[in-house]
Amino acid sequence: MDRRTFLKAITLPALALSTTGCQQTQDDNVLNLIALRGSIPLQLPKQFKQDGGATIDLRQSRQLQDIFQQLQQWKRQSTGEVTAPKGIVSFPAPLIGPPAEATIADLATTGDYWLTLAIRQQLLQPMDIEKIPAWKTLDPKLKTFLTRNDRGELANSSDGGQVWAIPYRLNSTVLLYRKDIFTDRTLPIPTDWADLWRSDLKGRISLLDQPREVIGLTLKKLGQSYNTQDLATIPELSTTLAQLHHNAKFYSSTHYLQPLTLDQTWLAMASSTDALRVMRQNPKMAAVYPKSGSALNADLWVQPAQPKKSDVSDPRTATIGAWCDYTLNADRAAQFSLLTQGMSPSLAQNQNDRTPAELKSNPVLMPGASALNKSEFLQPQTEKTIQQWRSAWETMRND
Repeated sequence: MDRRTFLKAITLPALALSTTGCQQTQDDNVLNLIALRGSIPLQLPKQFKQDGGATIDLRQSRQLQDIFQQLQQWKRQSTGEVTAPKGIVSFPAPLIGPPAEATIADLATTGDYWLTLAIRQQLLQPMDIEKIPAWKTLDPKLKTFLTRNDRGELANSSDGGQVWAIPYRLNSTVLLYRKDIFTDRTLPIPTDWADLWRSDLKGRISLLDQPREVIGLTLKKLGQSYNTQDLATIPELSTTLAQLHHNAKFYSSTHYLQPLTLDQTWLAMASSTDALRVMRQNPKMAAVYPKSGSALNADLWVQPAQPKKSDVSDPRTATIGAWCDYTLNADRAAQFSLLTQGMSPSLAQNQNDRTPAELKSNPVLMPGASALNKSEFLQPQTEKTIQQWRSAWETMRND
């Protein structure tokens, strides 16, 4: 799944999975959530209620773009620009009452790329981190990454920064390869981004069709940051990108798995989610987490913008905070990671002797502290930086 580029607009799904049926009321004991499909274990809402929490009405969406479009729709509803969809009858009822999309969710999933856009379009309201104790235990660079001003730019609290999202699952970019081909041909097993420049792999690799990822990994190879602002300060970048381009067979963010299966390519950049899925299905596949660090991304809880209310504290804030805290609970982090095939932010900070061997032996879910510390979230860029990266990408692709 391509998490950082716009996809062609598609119709929001008419039906969505729910853990409670068609619950549509704004009951303080019911949380209405819309999440990326597969990013939340279906057992978790039930466990939350059993442990004294609220009932969770969970809908799931196939794409982050669908949820982003839903956030835009709710914003138009909250400002009166459009009216909420109406059902056949005037009260909530399964199948014939107001559709699920009519109710503004208490929490929705977004990705870190979409977060900047959502803040700029005023689709969100800040999170109340005082109600989320686990926030204090998270990696400081993750907390910094999620603290933004109202333009979506990184900013601390003294510069108007507020926390706009709570992470619940981390993913990364990895190297996916055909271990049978590497073994049969006695090729060195890849360990880092530098392997993409190897002469024995020329014409046998695929790259993601994403400038931030490809230029970013090239910067990593050169000992620089994914978030380098001024590419002009890296004089060897252009030549290194050209060498990488000549080694690549093709670029794709969505169709790189089949060529690996058909032996057309031997090594590919891949999202960790895709890599873990294909490795379960095909024993010939293996993946490595680059030892120099990778690009990280996060599935985030955000609060959709609501119509303006009185200054009276919203009683639902505590319930929302309790759920966010529950999804970050360190005691459930290992189970959460195994079920969702993504790393819990709490697990990334609190690996210990109780961590299951199944996780410890998984280089994608558990890359180790050294590689994680060298990894980076892709920060918002200035317009000048965007133009620089775009120019470098076009030059590379036209070479």
